[in-house]
Order: sequence, then C-alpha cells, then structure tokens
Amino acid sequence: MMRLSAATTAAVMCLLCAHAVRSQSTSAPACVTASRFGISAGLVWNERRDLSASPLRFGGRGGLIALDYERAFGRFSLESSLSGGTRSLESSSGSAPATERLADGQWHAGLLRRFDVVPPSLGELAFGMDVGTAVALTQHDYRDPARRVSNFVFATTAIGPAISWRQPLLGGTARVHFSTPLAAVVAHSYSAINEQNAATQQRLVSVGTLRGANGAISFAQNETRRVAAVYVYRFSALRYDDVQPVRTLSQTLSVGIVTRFGGGAP
Repeated sequence: MMRLSAATTAAVMCLLCAHAVRSQSTSAPACVTASRFGISAGLVWNERRDLSASPLRFGGRGGLIALDYERAFGRFSLESSLSGGTRSLESSSGSAPATERLADGQWHAGLLRRFDVVPPSLGELAFGMDVGTAVALTQHDYRDPARRVSNFVFATTAIGPAISWRQPLLGGTARVHFSTPLAAVVAHSYSAINEQNAATQQRLVSVGTLRGANGAISFAQNETRRVAAVYVYRFSALRYDDVQPVRTLSQTLSVGIVTRFGGGAP
C-alpha cells in the first residue's frame, strides 16, 4: 500500500508554521481585501497505482498550472480553484519497461464560515463544505513488441468538510487549507477505453470505499499591495477500494502571482 508521505509532510509544515506565527506579536486582520485571484505554476511529483492498467506502481514528475479565486462576504467566503497538468511516469520495477503518461485536472469549490481565534494573534479559522471534481487520463505504454498503448480513465465528483487557517506573517499571509471527501461518484474504467465496449462503471461511494485528503500550504507576500508573489505547496492522496483498486499520491511546489481587489476584510 502506498505511504501517505504527503500528509505527513504537510503536518510537519503546519507545526513549523504554527510555531513561527506564535512568535509574532501582530494582531492585524488576516486579509485586507474582499476578493483575490491568483495564478501559479510549478512542478508536481506523483505516485500512482491503478490495477486496471498495471499491477505495478508508477512514479514521476511533470508540470502543473493552477488558478485560485476567493470572494468574501460578511463572515463567509466562497473559494474556487482549477488546476491541471501532465507528467511522465515510470514503473517501480527495474525489470518492467512499461511507462505511463498521465494527464489530469481538478476543480474545487467551497463555502466556509470564518471564526476569530483568541488571542487574535493566533490567526483566523474557517470551517465549511467543499465539492470537487477530478479527472485522470492514463496512457499506458506496455513497451512490448506489439507496441501496445492503451488509455484508462478515473474520475471522481466528491463532497466533504473543509477547514482553513489564515495568519499574518512577515508582512504577508500564511494559509493552510485541508479537505476530505465523505461521499463521491466514481467513474473507473476496468479496461482500455480505446477498445470496443470498454467497461467504465459509475458508482456512488462513501468513506468505506474511497478515502482521500487534499491540502495546500501557501504564503502570499506584501499583504498591503494589489499584486504580490505567492508560494504554494499542495498535496493530494486517494485510496479507492474496488475490484481493481486505485492508489494515488501527489505533491506540488509552485510559485505565482496573486491580485487583490475590492474593499473590506473577508
């Protein structure tokens, strides 16, 4: 079973960040504008095992681009993100020459309510619900004499709780966001989708069948400026128990810009 190293890494980073912000004496509001839009690009590291395509585990890296939007109104905030990219994966077995080409995309939207933390220097917490759709298209190259290449699809639409923590830090804003699915509709191909009558089953599942986590740790510079740099670490882990189970794990480091507009604090 694939180790959830991304979640462990995120937990350590959260603890380090929390320790750092406790040493800050500022009690400034967590955000000074009503809306934000950001775009970032970076590198993604991925491990994947889909028994529909191969019994082997594949890993590799590639590129990713992400768009993020946040709109605040009163104590509530509406957040949305869209990301996607491609990467080349190699098998974990040195004796198996097969490779995979993975193209995937994710969309998330959440409605959260913010709560003040006492003392205010510890930042701001928000709780709510998140809905998201993810699609992964795997092109599996068997590297055999017949030069076979087959495509497989795995897609989910899920809903579940989300939590966010925001803290002014070093003239900017640090943020930790985490969500996990409670229920989902899953579309999983059990054979190559470029074959005639390929079987792609859609199922409604709960946490007993599908378990996962999505998170992000970000830092945006120059909170008082309209445009600033933003640095983001994202992680995603998923376990889907099926006749042909799926395990995925990805970590992303990216840099981009964020623009702030509107008035009032979210």
